[in-house]
Amino acid sequence: MLKSHKRSMGMYAHFLLWLLLSTLVSSIFLVVLRIAALYYFNSGQSLLFNADFWQVLLTGFRFDIATVLRAFLPIYLLSLLTVPFPHTIGQVVLRLGQWWGVVIVVVTLSLSVVNLAYVDFFGEPFNAFAIEGAAYYDAEVVLASIFGSGSWLAYLVALIVASLSIWIMLAVSRWQQQLKLPTSFGFLQSLTIITLSFLLIVALGRGSFGTFPLSQRHLIVSTSPSFNNIVPNGLLSGYYAVLEYIDSRDIAIANDGEGRALFEGFYGYPASEGELWPQLFTQTPMVTLLQQKPPNVVLNVMESLGAELLRPEFNKSHDWAAELRGHIDDDALMLRFLPSHNGTQKSLIELIGNIDYPAVTQSKYQNISLMTAAAKVFKQAGYRTIFVYTGFEGERNLAKYIKRQGFDEFIGASRLQELYPDMGTNVWGGEDRYMFEYISTQLLDKAAGAPALFIMTMSINNHPPYVPLKGMASAHLEPIPLIKDKLANLPYMSMSTYEYGNRYLGRFISQIKSSQRKTDTIIAATGDHGTRGLKDFSGSALRNASVPLYLYVPPVYKPKHELDLLQLASHKDIFPTLYHLSLSGAPYPNMGRNLFQPAAGDVHNFAMNDQYWVTQKGAVLKAKPSFIYPFVNHYDLQLGDALPYDEKGLVSRGKAYSALMDWMMRKQLVGQLTP
Repeated sequence: MLKSHKRSMGMYAHFLLWLLLSTLVSSIFLVVLRIAALYYFNSGQSLLFNADFWQVLLTGFRFDIATVLRAFLPIYLLSLLTVPFPHTIGQVVLRLGQWWGVVIVVVTLSLSVVNLAYVDFFGEPFNAFAIEGAAYYDAEVVLASIFGSGSWLAYLVALIVASLSIWIMLAVSRWQQQLKLPTSFGFLQSLTIITLSFLLIVALGRGSFGTFPLSQRHLIVSTSPSFNNIVPNGLLSGYYAVLEYIDSRDIAIANDGEGRALFEGFYGYPASEGELWPQLFTQTPMVTLLQQKPPNVVLNVMESLGAELLRPEFNKSHDWAAELRGHIDDDALMLRFLPSHNGTQKSLIELIGNIDYPAVTQSKYQNISLMTAAAKVFKQAGYRTIFVYTGFEGERNLAKYIKRQGFDEFIGASRLQELYPDMGTNVWGGEDRYMFEYISTQLLDKAAGAPALFIMTMSINNHPPYVPLKGMASAHLEPIPLIKDKLANLPYMSMSTYEYGNRYLGRFISQIKSSQRKTDTIIAATGDHGTRGLKDFSGSALRNASVPLYLYVPPVYKPKHELDLLQLASHKDIFPTLYHLSLSGAPYPNMGRNLFQPAAGDVHNFAMNDQYWVTQKGAVLKAKPSFIYPFVNHYDLQLGDALPYDEKGLVSRGKAYSALMDWMMRKQLVGQLTP
């Protein structure tokens, strides 16, 4: 057989050369792209003598080779099978392999450019959130967000890279066709070439000659996310994102044995005998005032209300806090505060339900009413509960889902437009100022003796495509150079939409303070996440991610303890604080702490977001818990250089908290708990 079809080995040799050339072209492109990205995301740092810089390049290069070879594997195996067959069959497979190589290289390089644009805006590579967004939103919304966020340049570069890579790969293919490789090989030669090439391709495809192949855990090479984010190429990031998305659809059953172990792991003592679930709840103290005169409570969750842009240096020539400034100066404002996630849906679902499952609103679990739902605590205390959202009601099925989580009413853009015909709309919904007008009316028109109100809002206008709206006095104001530098690729209009949200939030607070509601309404405000897309600098990870927590508490409802404005906290602590300010003897999920109480000794005395666990000692990157970033000072979130960290308390507590929250979610969704 080998003798009669000896030229088939020649086709196999050509295929090996094409595989080498495809890997070489993609690797060279990706190395150059990775170097450019490292300098962009770590500007101001000396990289040539930074060990992490070289580790990123080396590990990324290994992943690039492995990615291309793994993608080529089906065609490679097919070429291997054609060796004993006629020359024409080998030609067909070679031609198929050439086109497959063009597709792999073009897709890998294009996705890598887009992935870096995603990192620039979201602070992390492709993930399940990106897949969910791409699957849910139509092209108009996606394109509006891309162009509105200032990311269009990256997509133009991706198009140019795709075109260039096609041209290069076709040129390489034509060059290869002109080569005169040997067509005749003896049996031993053929066997040697096949064996060695197979072993080499398997080893390089594994990315390792050792026991363990390259996998997701090898993507963490540094204590700094700005380095780790650059390691995966776009095709690899997309692959892991799809896996994460698929995994998020299936939830394992939660059993009590596991729950008891997690309970002890977090709280530090074993659960008592009897039913476990009630032990995961705690209770506010009995307070006569709150029993007799429960206050109204308003929680405003503002789109992209980052704390960083409230800093004095960005507000010298123009105050972007607008009419909110007087209130944050007069009332309580915490700036060392973190959102739970870097995405609206993720943060919102965790705030509303105390679960980390952003896709739940569109999942088979969407009809389950959670016992850990935040609004239910108010509803069970006799409150009328309202959720007001400037977005469209059908957005990710939010209206139907949120009404099942303890809210009596859900008001979205369609309803607001019925009430306020002058309100304009865009791809995301309506105008935030009408949302504030609506909740003002609800509070001011509340009849004497009517149930107290709990109102939660979610704004949308400070989001790509950053549409100019009425009331944007600074829509054409050019920011100072310091802000321009900080915005990086974000359009200047994003500062106007940022100010717009602050203006109407401030006006709402002023309206309440100047009315009879001044004495019986608690107002809180925070961001769903920080201002995404801000330029990074050394030690800025938490500063750029942070959001403020604003609190107005009427004097009669202020607790005896002063609020420590410099303490570290995060989204998990908002509702426990509001419960203690407003409710008497109310049971609630024990998943955060009352910020007006001293933090020392509280098991919840830590802050967290999706990437870090944080205490007064510093921040620990979840993916690299053997190092800690100490704070440069005690009044903001500026981080110093990483130091070795061998204390297990924070890491163990943070992991136990997430695991316990996950167990509580699973217990409700698949554990037959009855609300």
